[in-house]
Amino acid sequence: EGGQALLEVELLAYITKLSENDPYLTELDLGHNQLGDSTEMTGALVTALRANFSLTRLNLSYNKIGDAFAADLAGALRVNSTLTTLSLVGNEITHRGENNLRNAWGARDGFLSA
Repeated sequence: EGGQALLEVELLAYITKLSENDPYLTELDLGHNQLGDSTEMTGALVTALRANFSLTRLNLSYNKIGDAFAADLAGALRVNSTLTTLSLVGNEITHRGENNLRNAWGARDGFLSA
C-alpha cells in the first residue's frame, strides 16, 4: 500500500478539497501519515467524507487508526455512497471495528480492505 507522509498543511489542503467536492479529486492516498484515532485531522476527514460525492478511492493504510476512528468512518460511509475502494490495511482496527465498517459498507460494489 503506497502512501507518503505528508505535511499537516498538505493533509489539510486535501481535506479542504474533499469538503469542497473538488471534482478532480477522485483518488486520495493518505497512507503512512500517522493520523491516529481521534484527532482534529481525522475529525475533519470524516466530516469531509460525509459531504463528498466525487472521491471513489481512499487509502488510509498504516495510520495507527483504531476502533474509534473506524466507528466515525462507518458513520460517514453510511452517508457517502460514492466511495468504492477503501484501504485500511496495517492499522489497529479490531474485529469489532472491522465489523462496524463492513456493516456500513453494505452491499455496495467495490473493495473494502481492513
